[in-house]
Order: sequence, then C-alpha cells, then structure tokens
Amino acid sequence: MEVKGNYSPVQVVNFFLFNTTWGPKEGEEEKKIVYFWPQDLSVEAKLKKVGLVEGVVNFACRFSNSSPAHSLHTLKERLVFQEVEKDYWVCVVVSVPNTRKQQSKGESGEVIEFYPEEVSDEVLLSMLSRAYQMFCLFNSGLGAALAGRCAGNIKVFLELVQHFFSRYLGTLRVDKGDMTYIWGGIQYLAIDMIDFLRVQSVINRIKSDHQTISKCLFLHSGQLVWSDVEPNLTKLLVQYLSTTILASLNSLPRKPTGSFLVGEEGKLPTVFLCDTSYHLAVYHVVNTTLVLLLTSPPPQNFFTRFKASPGQELGNLSADLTHTYISKGSSTTCSSSTLATSSSSSNLSSAVGTGPAMTSSSGSGSASPDNVMFLYFNASNLAVKSTVSQGHSKAIMLAQDFLQDLKTAAGPDGLLGGEGEIVSRLSSDEWVVLQVAGARTIVVLLTEKNINLMDVAESVNRLKKTSFDNICML
Repeated sequence: MEVKGNYSPVQVVNFFLFNTTWGPKEGEEEKKIVYFWPQDLSVEAKLKKVGLVEGVVNFACRFSNSSPAHSLHTLKERLVFQEVEKDYWVCVVVSVPNTRKQQSKGESGEVIEFYPEEVSDEVLLSMLSRAYQMFCLFNSGLGAALAGRCAGNIKVFLELVQHFFSRYLGTLRVDKGDMTYIWGGIQYLAIDMIDFLRVQSVINRIKSDHQTISKCLFLHSGQLVWSDVEPNLTKLLVQYLSTTILASLNSLPRKPTGSFLVGEEGKLPTVFLCDTSYHLAVYHVVNTTLVLLLTSPPPQNFFTRFKASPGQELGNLSADLTHTYISKGSSTTCSSSTLATSSSSSNLSSAVGTGPAMTSSSGSGSASPDNVMFLYFNASNLAVKSTVSQGHSKAIMLAQDFLQDLKTAAGPDGLLGGEGEIVSRLSSDEWVVLQVAGARTIVVLLTEKNINLMDVAESVNRLKKTSFDNICML
C-alpha cells in the first residue's frame, strides 16, 4: 500500500495478562489481572478488556473445543489472546492501520479508511508466544516462578511480571511484524571450514579450561557462527542479545582486550534451558560476542583470567573474521551450502564454505538480478536469509497468506503434506513465488515490469541455480 503522510500504522493499544481462577467472587475481579499496560487505565476499563476475552473464549468453546478462539476483530482494533499456561492468558490489543482522507467536493469533514488486511493474527500470536518464551527463559514459567522464585507470594510475583513485561514491551515492534517473525529464524554467518574449525577449537579450549562453562554461543557481527544450545532456545538467546545487549553496544567504550557486557559486576542473571538453570555471562571483543552459560557462579578471578587468556585469542580471531567476512562482505554473499546447513542433536553450528553469488546475467525478458529478492527459511535449524528491502510488505503479507493456505490444505494432521508452489501477480506488477518442500520455504519477489509467467519461471530457476543449488526443493 502506498504510504501517505496521514497514514497511522499498527501499534499496541493494550497488553495484559490475567489468571481466570483468581478473584472468583463478585467484587474481586481485579485480582485476576496479573499485568496490564498501560497501567494508568481505570480498573473498569481493564476489567472490561479481561471480561471481553473471557466472554469470547467461553462463547467459542460451545462450538469447538479442539480449536479455541484466539482473536476478535473490530473495525478499529484487533484483540488477540492465547492461553500460555493453564488458566494464564496473555493478550494484546493493536490498532488497525488507517488513513484520513478529505471528503469529496461539496462535503466537509474527513473519512477514515481502515486496512485490516495489514494486521495478521498469526504474527500477533507469534509475538505473544515469543513474549511468554522470553519470560520462561529468565523465570522458568509463570506457575514455576510463583511457586519457586516467589515462594507463593502473589505480591512479589506481580512485581516480577511487571518488571519483565514493562521492559519487554519496549522491544515489541508490531509495525515490523511479518512472516519472518512467525518463523523466528536465526541469521548465520557463512565461513570457510578452516575458520569454523578455529572457532570450534577456541570454544572447546575455553570449556576445557573453565569447567563451570557448560554451553557457548559464538556470534560475529550479530550473526550466529556456533551454538551448542537447542535451536528454539538459541533463537531466544540471540533475540535477547540483539534487542537488549547489542542494541546499546555503540554507546559503550570499546576496549582492545574486550569486556563483559553481562557479568563481572554484580550477580550473574539466571536463564532456564529445558528445566536446567544456568548463569549467564556475555563477553564482547572487536565484533565477536560470546555467550557463556555456567553451571555455577564463577570464582572471583574468573573475569580477569578470561580477558587475559582466551579473551586475547578471541580478539585476534574476531579481527581475522571481520577482515575476511565483514570488511569484504560484498564478496561473501549467502551461498547454497550456507542455506543447506542443518543442525545435529548435539550442536548447532554455522554453515561452512562459500558458493556462487547471484551474479549471473539476465536473459531477454526475464527479471534482472537486481529486481529479484528472496526470503529463505529452514525449519530444521531455523536458518533464515533475506534479501528483501523495505517497501514490499504487501507482497510479504500475500506470501504469508499463501503459506497459511498450504498448511490449511494439508489438514489438521498435515497428512496431505502442505507442500507445493504458488505463483501470483500483484496489481503493482510485482510477482510473488512461494515454494515449500519439507522443512524449507522460499519466497521470491520479482519487481521487474512487463514480464510474463515464463520469464518468472526462468528468473526463479536462475536464482535457485545460483543460491539454492544444493537444496532439494522437489
């Protein structure tokens, strides 16, 4: 959609969490509320929102117990809710994008036109799930936090929830949500075999010299190179780093010996991975970020020793990686071997090797490489790659709808596969091609004007040969 000066994008109106079993008596309904934003809203207004969710859920249960209601659509707002734990509901209310237009000649006033198709229930549900998963990462879960960390004290529990979500909401960008948020993928840095072995060697030596270090994540320029944490938990740690720690990195002083962004000063935060707690420390040097998960609090001289020995080696390695892959980034485009990487059950590593870049010449009538963009996602290791620039949200939303249609056609048990190819042309002359095969999804956008279906097929085949040659998309 064309962006106008009076365009109002989607934004969060309310975010709240409640427990249906609290405050069962009349006059005690306020006790149901665990967290509500904005906090300055009246009690009556808060209870009205909570009651609306309960009413919709109870009404919908009369028709379907297997597929509970998850959203309520109105002209101006979209309410999406999800039961993340038994009796605990997380809800978000967002405004529907709109524009104000002047009335036609002879009439005064303005008319507001709303665009509900620009708000996706699936994206909002993914945001609710991610918010809850991030809470579990640091607090083990709502019920677990109340029973364990808060020792059953509801007042302490409410303060804990408010402390977390009031800060997490600052990182929630509903206006940027699309199918990549549903995927929750991880961006990998493709490096050569020798460099990858150097990274692995350094990590193994660090874990050998420091017995308290159980697991590590190695990121370079914000892209994952190595992780021995399960993929779904890795993406949460990477999101925490990118939205909280690395986002403020430019304002911090750079030290040649590196520094601990988390740790060294004060108590180490605790994270929960698969019901096991770890102490979290984050070390940064040059362009490399190393996440350390420790099984017990480190000794007092741990941080000084770390910066003196492995820290210096990490600095040299980071400088080499920066020179090879970041400074010369124009020659290190994503290759087919990168995208084909999969993770084993024991570790999640980056792709190794380089491949041909997207530089093949365009034939007559087909789209030139500059007018071909793609999104790629591999659900087996959550690898995601995007060359799509801003301004193509409508095409991405359409591809998201196509993907949902394939899942719906597969049936509730996925017995029909949910795979296939869909090609569509937009009114703006853009072409959208969606291909799904197994765990892999490719979305191709072509912006070349005046091309036909045969040209589209030729451009897609050329893209697959240059960037997806080692990926089976039958």
